[in-house]
Amino acid sequence: MNVQNSVVPALERALNIIEYIAAHSEPVTLKQITTDLCIPSASAFRLIKNLVSRGYVSENSGAHMTYSLGSKFMSIASAYERNSSLHLAAKPVMLSLASQLGQTVQLGIWKNGVLIYIDQAFSSAPLSVTAPLYEPVSINTSASAKITLPLLPEEERTNAIDACDFRRLTDNTITDKTVFMEEVRKSHEQGYGFDNEEFAVGIGCLAVPIYDNVKNCIGSLGITGSIQAYQKEDMFQHMLSVLREASSRITQNLIQ
Repeated sequence: MNVQNSVVPALERALNIIEYIAAHSEPVTLKQITTDLCIPSASAFRLIKNLVSRGYVSENSGAHMTYSLGSKFMSIASAYERNSSLHLAAKPVMLSLASQLGQTVQLGIWKNGVLIYIDQAFSSAPLSVTAPLYEPVSINTSASAKITLPLLPEEERTNAIDACDFRRLTDNTITDKTVFMEEVRKSHEQGYGFDNEEFAVGIGCLAVPIYDNVKNCIGSLGITGSIQAYQKEDMFQHMLSVLREASSRITQNLIQ
């Protein structure tokens, strides 16, 4: 078969538009798309309208209509992650952990230089904390960031810290880089990260690293809930012990 002859022009253009939008950090205009991709305006407009209707592209109203990637890619990314080995190894452990501790459980990874949560499991507790998935996490408010940052390659760690704006979300948020780095160092020594109402008032989070079979950190396992549970030393130590055991079970699931 001649591969060149099997290319569908409309599909090729639609994929080029998606890749073009994805390559830009800011929304783009129709004129940018037609000029840079050499697509006739009428054709580009029809293709974009179809992509918008399917959720692959999002329209942004303003002085000029602009376009960015749509929410469909989040569901596609979610489906991809669900089939990843880490997700498959972690999911049953997360469900059990949420039930056992009455906390929301989050699975975090570093991807393209940012920390994101790729899955979570909920308990039946009255207070159920939900974290946005596949969105960059503010590292200065994150227990997962505190424990995984020291385990990143040096360049990736430096870039992540330099990119942080250290924005204040609560009175407890760490907004000073030096203070944050000391907290990261302490977390590394302790073997866990703790968010003490730094992201949201009344909410605490405890996180530990997840390792593969050769002790490379491949993610984080965190629990989130009412700060009251984390303020009781015996409860804190119990949750930490259970969390560490859960992380080890994920590692075992990965190598089975």
